[in-house]
This record gives sequence, C-alpha cells and structure tokens, in this order.
Amino acid sequence: MTQPLAMTRPRYIMRLITIAGLTGLVAAAFYIIWGAQLFSFYGWATAALVGSIMLSRTLYQRYTALGKSRWPRLLFVIPAVIACIVQIVYWLAFFNLGGVGIMLGQARLLILHDVGFVLQPAFIALLLLAAYLIWRGSRV
Repeated sequence: MTQPLAMTRPRYIMRLITIAGLTGLVAAAFYIIWGAQLFSFYGWATAALVGSIMLSRTLYQRYTALGKSRWPRLLFVIPAVIACIVQIVYWLAFFNLGGVGIMLGQARLLILHDVGFVLQPAFIALLLLAAYLIWRGSRV
C-alpha cells in the first residue's frame, strides 16, 4: 500500500490553483449548458458547492501535514455547503412544484424582508474566513 504524498507548501499552493481553475471550469460549463438565466439561479451555488468541498478536503490534508487542528475548516465548509444546497433546492422546488412555487416565492420575500440585510455581511464574513483558513494553511 502506497503512502499518500505529503501536503507540502508548493503542493498546497498548486492544489489551491487547481481548485480555483476547476471551480471556474464548472461555472463556465454550467453557464454554457444552462444559459445565463438558469445559471443565475443554480450556477453560482453549484460552482461554490464544488469549490467549497474541494477546499475543505485540501485544508484537511494540509492541516494534518502541519499538525494543526483540522476543525476550523468546518466553520467555513458547513455554512457554505448549507447555503449552496438551500439555494439549489429552493430554485428546484420553485420551478418544479407548480402552484407551491408561488407560495415559496412569497415566503422567500417575507424572510428576505426581515433578515435579508444579514446576507451580505454573512457572505463577506464567510469569504474572510476562507481567506484566513487558506492563509493559515500556507504558513509553515
């Protein structure tokens, strides 16, 4: 049985570049397949879901190699994956449930009216957390 390659700093950086490229490729492929309108509903969430999962795995491997605690990556990946899945499932339900989709749309408007102001700061906080986690993994 072969040992997996250690997650060295150069390997870590190359993996991050690969993740960015693959996430962009997924986004571009979905844009071409679905077109601009459906991409705006599903595409960003799908690409972010793929990128978040790949980033979490890479951070896990890098933190293991450095002997650092691996749980902080969960502070990023769990909210990111939940947000992506909620976005995808909402639009799938909205378009496929007929008359129930109208009620979903109304419920979404009511919820966004009350808590919508939190979404942008939460997104920025999630991006800053991801940047910190990536930086934390790049330190020796």
